[in-house]
Amino acid sequence: MSPLCAVERITNRLAEELFGLPRTTTAIAVVPPSKRDEVLGFLDNLRRSKDARLRVFEAVHDLAQRRRLQARLNEGRWQLRGDGKMIAWTDGTKTWLGACVSLDFDKEPETSVDMRLEKLKSNHVVISGTAPDQMIARLERRLMNGAFKSDVARLVAMGRQETESGGD
Repeated sequence: MSPLCAVERITNRLAEELFGLPRTTTAIAVVPPSKRDEVLGFLDNLRRSKDARLRVFEAVHDLAQRRRLQARLNEGRWQLRGDGKMIAWTDGTKTWLGACVSLDFDKEPETSVDMRLEKLKSNHVVISGTAPDQMIARLERRLMNGAFKSDVARLVAMGRQETESGGD
């Protein structure tokens, strides 16, 4: 095989890979902080209306509390923020709820996807399913392995220290 033919094959392969990379022009608006009463009121409204998404929203709320993340409400959807960055958000319909986490392909070009719980989108992964506990566990793992690894690891370490010392 001639060097020119090898270069052409590599060029074509690179073009295929570049074409396959995710891309989007959609921006996610960051909403102002929500008061604790607004979040609890949202959950209470779901509870009163017997909304099927209640368990997942409660699990996301619990995760936000345990990891000291700020929950922001925006038209029935939540944004989770930590250290001034949006690290996850909810998406869905009246009967379905998923948790989304941005992916940074520059920092982590190889990303595994749990096909039972996740769907890969252009620049994020959507975690959904019928078992809220599995969804939240996967969301926590995703945050631990993502671009916010150091922030979340620090929060987990703080949580472990509190548990070991018996504090709350």
